[in-house]
Amino acid sequence: MAFNDYRVAAGCTDDYNAVLDFVSRSVFDTTVGELAAVRGDGWVQEVCDGTKAVTTVSPPPLSGAAPSTLPEPTAANRTPTQPPNDRPDSAEDSTTKTVAIPPSVTRPANPTTPALSLTTSATSPPKPYAALQDTVAPLRQMALDTINERRRQLGVAPMELGNSVAAELHADQSLANLELLDVTERELSPEMLYAATGGRGYIRWSGRISGYWDESSIIDCGSRLVICESVVPDKAVSSYLNRGIVEDLADGREGLVSPEWSKLHLGIAYTELTIVIVEYIERQGLDYIREPTIGGGFLSLEVRPKSKQNVEVVQVFRHRLSADNSSQTGESKTKVLSIFESPRSGYSVVLSSDISVVADYWADDGESIQLAVALEGRLPGLGTYEFVIWTEQEVPASQYFIRVDDPKVLLKDLTDRPFETPERPSMESLRLLALDLINIDRERYGAPPVTLGTNDSAQLHAEDALKAGYLVGHWTADGRKPYMLYRLAGGTGTVAENAAGSGLPPGACEEPRVVCGLVDPVAKITEPQWAMMYDDGDSDWGHRDTIISPNYDTANIGIASNDHRLAFYQHFEYNGSTHVEEPVLDGDLLRLRPRPLAGHGIGHIAMYYDPPPTPKSPAEIDLLTSYCTGGGFTDDCDDVGPIAVVLKPPTSGSYYSSLDPEDIVALTWNERSDGSIDIEADLHSLVDRPGVYTIIVQSSLDDRRILSGYSVFR
Repeated sequence: MAFNDYRVAAGCTDDYNAVLDFVSRSVFDTTVGELAAVRGDGWVQEVCDGTKAVTTVSPPPLSGAAPSTLPEPTAANRTPTQPPNDRPDSAEDSTTKTVAIPPSVTRPANPTTPALSLTTSATSPPKPYAALQDTVAPLRQMALDTINERRRQLGVAPMELGNSVAAELHADQSLANLELLDVTERELSPEMLYAATGGRGYIRWSGRISGYWDESSIIDCGSRLVICESVVPDKAVSSYLNRGIVEDLADGREGLVSPEWSKLHLGIAYTELTIVIVEYIERQGLDYIREPTIGGGFLSLEVRPKSKQNVEVVQVFRHRLSADNSSQTGESKTKVLSIFESPRSGYSVVLSSDISVVADYWADDGESIQLAVALEGRLPGLGTYEFVIWTEQEVPASQYFIRVDDPKVLLKDLTDRPFETPERPSMESLRLLALDLINIDRERYGAPPVTLGTNDSAQLHAEDALKAGYLVGHWTADGRKPYMLYRLAGGTGTVAENAAGSGLPPGACEEPRVVCGLVDPVAKITEPQWAMMYDDGDSDWGHRDTIISPNYDTANIGIASNDHRLAFYQHFEYNGSTHVEEPVLDGDLLRLRPRPLAGHGIGHIAMYYDPPPTPKSPAEIDLLTSYCTGGGFTDDCDDVGPIAVVLKPPTSGSYYSSLDPEDIVALTWNERSDGSIDIEADLHSLVDRPGVYTIIVQSSLDDRRILSGYSVFR
């Protein structure tokens, strides 16, 4: 920025056109950042280097006998602007409340008319920009003291005095035009002026013009036959503030004494006959780490909210271009977009209107928030856009303006995307993560680590859960149990299943205006693992006991996911025996040849029965929280037992003194030199029904450890 621009920004010149040209440029380009970099204590004096203009404007001297008297000087009412009263508590938007301006305030007849001329009559020469600063500074301090005394009485923290030149420029232009302006030269609103001069908070403005503000009265005051009451600046400022405080308290407005506002910018411009007071009250609830930009079809920004508050919504308003205003009436700006945080994994949000969207990217590290949202097809075209950022207060945290005059910046360009899409973890890395978490927990409980298995049963169950739509379940959609899946996948050992799932029901994310959070695979594995270990009381700690059981040495991990759901299955496995010849049911005869691992012997063989599997709905699967070996579709295992127990024949000279109905003494039990055992038993009519017969081989040791499980489908 050129040195002359700094002099303009600091108020070191009385050239209005230069000032307005600087402001109209700096609202939308990088000079704002450069200006902010030199702002601070004493910045005006440093920039002006002692050359700041101070000009006193006085009307011609009043004299003469028998004067006539003009009516008492009057004051236009305060004209406060209110923040949009539509901060949502959820993703639902509400309408904007507009506070009407009292009719006694003069406004431009048509906002589309050309910029107002700065030329006035000879009796009211234009006041140089930032003139009378030496006399205005004490008035500002007096105003601040008045406000803070009332805030102190109400128990509210004091305000600070701001140094934005926008309020002073606003007052100067209003005085030059003898009208309290709500749209300044170059069709800039007060909010735009504030942003142009480095403001990064949110302001509400009000003002007052008092004394004589029509040219005919001012001309009459120059007559020798007329006596006019002169402006008393401190009295005018005090009257304005006291009246404003009373009105704010009476109307319940969030005004000068509200704790929501923390800074006061006061513009005061006056002649002997007229005074303009412009008040900007500010809340800056965040700092910009990266200011909003539009490019590649995306809006992106990064902010650091104060007091670690959350950003609740970013509202986008379009301000009409002058060409638009010539044929339209009503509000000069329209809300075109409300941007909300993307729902977290496993959650959804219902948007209440067509202009509500969730951000394509939203990252919160506890200190700063980065967000980006695609704009293509969502903004109505070129124009000036205002971005209002709400945190957890009743007043917005900030407002920002961007002028879009190139349609190309609204076209999506993924090569110019302002954020990196996180790479989705591979299935291998997720399985290894799950295995690490299991072994960390086993180590805490003194259990040896397990290795990652190669049986596909857990993966098959996870994929079935995702496809069929049940969240968590121990049955597949076709009615199979975990040990049946394990056998069909080639397993011959024993297996125990833990199941977890996260996400929303199928179809929930297809509803109109429903947006679902993308599933986070790492979180949706880590969280259920912790819950199964340390928050498993509702399951009588069964999941935990399975995870830390020393009876298993292998874990088969199943993970299946889409954008909104993840199924996570663990199949803990142990192979204490191999089958030299796989078990078969030949009529009523059972034949098998197991070979237990060294250190184990075969104790007895139990057989469990399940009816033929039948399809199950997601609702049916979700009803049962555990499963039994045998017994069919039930989780009440107390009444489920083996249909047959094959016993080793007694040795010579011994016998079984009593047998239960299900006990069957094997016909053959021959131990071979390779450690395997030929076993044959006549099960009579116990196996004449169709279904699934599961053969459990138990150890002869005291722990009765299960060495093998084998399901035969008939």
